[in-house]
This record gives sequence, structure tokens and C-alpha cells, in this order.
Amino acid sequence: MTFGKEDEKYGLIRPTCDITTVADGRGGIFTFLPKELIVEVDLVYPSPGLGKENVRNDFTEYFLMVDGSGVMVFNDPDGHQEIHHMSKGSCTYCTPGIAYSFYAIEDNALALVFRSKALNDSHSSRRDLGKFGRLDPSCSMETVIKKREGTFRWTLDQPLKEFNLLYFRPGKSRGDHFHPHFTEYFLILDGSGKMVYKDPENPQNKEVVYHMSRGDFVYTAPGMAHAFHAIDNLIAVSMLTKPWDECDPPIVRCNVSRHLEEAE
Repeated sequence: MTFGKEDEKYGLIRPTCDITTVADGRGGIFTFLPKELIVEVDLVYPSPGLGKENVRNDFTEYFLMVDGSGVMVFNDPDGHQEIHHMSKGSCTYCTPGIAYSFYAIEDNALALVFRSKALNDSHSSRRDLGKFGRLDPSCSMETVIKKREGTFRWTLDQPLKEFNLLYFRPGKSRGDHFHPHFTEYFLILDGSGKMVYKDPENPQNKEVVYHMSRGDFVYTAPGMAHAFHAIDNLIAVSMLTKPWDECDPPIVRCNVSRHLEEAE
């Protein structure tokens, strides 16, 4: 992943992409490696034309556009202004002390905000559900009622070190594995699909299948086998507590997809 110059405090980030994830016909995976640990994630529906200036004094934010388009404006303390057009897949970062505003252009604008510190001493979104489960967000109804935006927030009990923007074509699957070294969080941004879980340590236990659509968020602990099957064109973000390339191995293969077929 490419940032700007090392001393730059804001700007665009370019992800890396393993071209085989596109060439295999299933979709594509674009990887972002933040410099800081991420502890909170917002799914934001901004209203067109409305912008609010923010200044974060003690943490960094990453802003990933996942639908529609908009404009990000940075203003640094020296009076320099930088403006970026943003569309699906664009990602910016902003370090402490930099003022920024985002203006949505289209009605369908949708974004993810990743931050290195939780706001307002938020409580963890994770519940004691064992090796996997759904996570419910918090939501400020004031922002929805005032038609400024809708924000859904997950505060995580394990910090993130990598996030990946995933594209799925209809009928395609990824998974059939478990991760020995990290927890994975998975959020649907568009489309619908099915996530199946099967515990390889307890094969007598029945598999669990979740239907998922936009806004559904699940976690998968190390050692829990899983696979995801897209029903239609789908976009998701996969968030990892350890970078994929630092794990040896990142995955252990096992057959989970057959349970998706059996659940039809």
C-alpha cells in the first residue's frame, strides 16, 4: 500500500492488489495496511452537499469510499488546502491536528471511517458469542432525524492491522479455510450472500449459516472454519487483527462450501 511522503500528514492511499484475485473470475481483493492500530469502524451514509469540518487532536482516521462519489477537503494549520475527488475504492488518511470536510455528491454515497481511537469512550461491540457471531452497531439517531447522515459504529475489542475491500461476482465463493493467527471481522457493504461456519475441532456440531446483506457485521475467531457465498454482486470489507502476509500460514484449508450447497 502506498502513502504519500513519509512526512505528509494527510492524503490519498493506494491499496495493493493480488491480480490473481481478479483473474480467477470471482471478483477482486484490495488491501490496505494502516500505520496505526484501528479500534473503531463507522459505516456512514452522508447527505449530499452537507459537509462538516472535523479536527481530530489525538488519533488518525482513514476514510474509504465504498459507493457513490464526493469531495474530501483538507486544511492544515499552515493554511494549505488540498482537495480530492473520491469515488468507489478511494481512501484517504488524516493525522491529528488536520482539519477535513467531506461533501457527498450523489444520493447513494456510502463510506467507511476507520479510527485509531474510539470516540466518547464507546463500549466494545463484540458480545461473548464464542468463536463467531454477529456484531450490532450503535447509531446516533440525531444524525438520522436531522437528515445530515446516518452513522453506524462498531467499537472493537481487538485492534485491526489490515483491511481489505472485497468484490464478489454472483454465485462466487471465498473461504473454505480457517485462520490460525488472527480474528477476522467481515462487513457487507452492498449486495447479499451467505456465511457458513463449521468448527473443525467439533465436527459433530452442526454448521451455522447466516444470510447477510448491507450493514451485517460478523466476527470469526482463530480456528473457526468459514466460507462466504455471494448471491448477487457484492462488496464487503474484511478486517484482520494481524496482517495476512505476516502469518505463516494465514489459512488452513478445509471443506466448508458444501454446507452452502446443502443449505440451498
